[in-house]
Amino acid sequence: MGAQQVINTPADAALAGYLQSIELAVAAAYDNLIVFLSDTTKPTATTFQAHHKEAADALAKQAGVSAVNAPNNSLAFVLGARLPLVTDERSALTLAFGV
Repeated sequence: MGAQQVINTPADAALAGYLQSIELAVAAAYDNLIVFLSDTTKPTATTFQAHHKEAADALAKQAGVSAVNAPNNSLAFVLGARLPLVTDERSALTLAFGV
């Protein structure tokens, strides 16, 4: 893994905060999808969710005072609108693959 770049401008910090909110929205979506998964696929999904949470934490550090610390409302709305279509493991994995 390469060296982490330093945030130098307010625009960089704002972008990091925005990206953090995207990661948090995706991680939150996994909470709703995991309940449909079998014991075989659940560990993989929780690993992916953990990676999104770790990315959000790293972006929050980069964002500093511009950290959002909340899921992106627009993405959460879009993903939330798709959740009623999830009725089984296959549809949960399809949605997870799409994010």
